[in-house]
Amino acid sequence: MKLWLRFLLGAAAACAAISSAQGQAPTNALLSATSVAASPVSVKPGDRVNITIGLTNGGVGTPGNDFSAGGTVNFDVQFTHITTGYSFTQSGVATAAAAIAGAGGSGTVTGSVTVPTRTTEAGAYSALVTLTAASGTGTAFGTTTFNNSGTVLTVSGTPDFQITNLTYGASTSYVGGNVIPMTLTYRNRSISNGQPNVPWVASAGGTGATYYRIQVILSSNPVYGDADDFRLTFHDRDRDAAGLNARAKLDADDSNQVISWNQLLPGNFSGSYYVLAKIDALDATAETVENDLTQNGNNIWQDVAATRIALQPSTFPTIYLASTTGTSGTSNSGNGYSDNPSLTADGRYTAYASDATNLVSGDTNGVRDIFLFDSQTSLVRRLNLSQQGAQGNANSNTPALAGNGRYVAFSSDATNLIVGDVNGFADIFIVDTLTGAISLQSVSTAGAQANGSSFRPSVSHTGRYIVFESSATNLAGTTTPGVVHIYLRDRDVSGSGTFDTAGNTSTVLIDVNGATAGNASAVQAQISADGNYVVFASRATNLAGAATTA
Repeated sequence: MKLWLRFLLGAAAACAAISSAQGQAPTNALLSATSVAASPVSVKPGDRVNITIGLTNGGVGTPGNDFSAGGTVNFDVQFTHITTGYSFTQSGVATAAAAIAGAGGSGTVTGSVTVPTRTTEAGAYSALVTLTAASGTGTAFGTTTFNNSGTVLTVSGTPDFQITNLTYGASTSYVGGNVIPMTLTYRNRSISNGQPNVPWVASAGGTGATYYRIQVILSSNPVYGDADDFRLTFHDRDRDAAGLNARAKLDADDSNQVISWNQLLPGNFSGSYYVLAKIDALDATAETVENDLTQNGNNIWQDVAATRIALQPSTFPTIYLASTTGTSGTSNSGNGYSDNPSLTADGRYTAYASDATNLVSGDTNGVRDIFLFDSQTSLVRRLNLSQQGAQGNANSNTPALAGNGRYVAFSSDATNLIVGDVNGFADIFIVDTLTGAISLQSVSTAGAQANGSSFRPSVSHTGRYIVFESSATNLAGTTTPGVVHIYLRDRDVSGSGTFDTAGNTSTVLIDVNGATAGNASAVQAQISADGNYVVFASRATNLAGAATTA
């Protein structure tokens, strides 16, 4: 080969090498995700968040398989709430600030996403990143996902409840005992004071409110919370808008929620009254705009321009027949003995036991059943049914209503209310009046069925706690056969807001001094609304010393 040709070929090769070294487009980078981080780590809904993704390049060599500076990677990032499990996914494009060398080099790419408004819950989130596409000829992926299960992002914020309307039939001729229809609408505002709000979510882990209360009152002046207020009713909201999900949530989306009911007017309370309402009446939820008792349309609804309700003197209270058929506009009495009534905190619902067979259709089991009467609708329901709708095959008795009306506990000799009831003794059951779900409660913490009869339950306001009597000796503690003791059942030990989940219930002995059970029977147990106190009668001599007075 001639010398001049050799020179030209060598020069061409050198130029190609220089050109490659000076940043021609690389080929065949092989990228794998190794980390994901967010900045800033504490944000509010609507904020922009920088997402930094760690990558390694498994391309064969360098610089030929480098992923160049300025190269881009498309990604999806899924944030999952560490406590509630709620998640949201956003997509973005991340850019490499510096080249990521082949043959095992590492580096990062950074992009940004926006935290959604209205639905994003406050709290700590983990992150799962997925690589979906990348620039560069022949760029491929090795490991496309990386999950950081720790706290990557924390969303802060508060809900902001707002009552938007309250309607009722105003008149000048009402007397105590009249019933009038009422409708109230409320929402969680999307924005307050220029700041996006977050959804209200039922507390998990016992750290906050598991429900919020809407209270409706009569008042002689347009001021909520003073001495002349008379409470008409209240509504505890612990479900989603459809009333179905066990984990309650009210998105910050300005969507009006509607409550309609028939209101019984009080007697011996004559006069002309404003109808006022307050949401979060227990002040259990921190809100973006807290209570302002003069601000119409925030927490308080006080339509001062509305026609007042005028009540004439009456001989009310009126006596209602609860053990009634209530069918086809009639109010026929039950054809059997009814007793052991229990009442909700607002007086709307009554649970009772009855031998009657004509209170509901299809009552053909010929045994004592448990019924629930709604004084506002005059409807009667039977509660001691299996989840599949089967009638109890033995007597049920002594119902106890939770203060909020959601749960009814009772004792029963029936063996077909749940699957696997094989102990042969009367047991304590509780039924969810909303879903019809029924569960056995007279069991030990480990789930062992009682080896003796259990009876006469009492329930806390929310239905979390149940106390009952039992002659069983295997529920908790060391007890003597033939002696009746008082037991406390906790349906939600962790305070998660979800009842009767495996490993999250307990049963403890109540009539005990230290580790020693009462030496005589205890009966007639009642539990306080908050579940903190239990009262009972006992002939035992070893439970406490002599009474003292202050």
